[in-house]
Amino acid sequence: MTALPLYHIFALMVNFITCFSIGTENWLVANPSDLDGFIDIFIQARLSLFMGVNTLYAHLVTHPRIGEIDFSRLHLAGGGGAPVLDVTSRKWETLTGTFIREGYGLSETAPILSFNPASIREFTATTGLPVPGTDIKLLNEEGIEVAIGEAGEICAKGPQVMRGYWNKPDANTLAFTADGFFLSGYIGRVRRTGFPEHCRSPRHIVQCNHSG
Repeated sequence: MTALPLYHIFALMVNFITCFSIGTENWLVANPSDLDGFIDIFIQARLSLFMGVNTLYAHLVTHPRIGEIDFSRLHLAGGGGAPVLDVTSRKWETLTGTFIREGYGLSETAPILSFNPASIREFTATTGLPVPGTDIKLLNEEGIEVAIGEAGEICAKGPQVMRGYWNKPDANTLAFTADGFFLSGYIGRVRRTGFPEHCRSPRHIVQCNHSG
């Protein structure tokens, strides 16, 4: 089910291109703010895959008609774009039997850098592990890689990372390290479990999980 706008990089690449490439049936929700209409689509679709933001999940779990939906075929519920709250995931899991798996990425990484893999059996309050073929390191303001548990700028290299901004050589100089890692502008930390923890952005507060 696609309840995210297709002009957003995640919905475009995951819900549209990836799902269609493997032959899935895809239900488009043109207006997810119409929650009654949204619930009607849920009832018809009996979906197996759902992606959304925390706000959308929070509205759904408190809707008086949520009990009308058959979630027996739901295998994966994913969240991103903003932190998924533990209370939201717990309510969703109580209703559906499936917790929300968080991921992290941005337009320049088309769109995923990390995600909670299938081996994880409970909500982690992190953005998971780097997806296959992706290297991530965290750098301080001097460009030095930080130790485990310390905050640093999330930098990534992988096949999904853009080559550069179109016709903007000056911007590209600032966007990449000398060894080719993309500088995301986001700050995070890595737990000793190895899970990247998305903490904050220079532009707005993104997430700060168990960071003290």
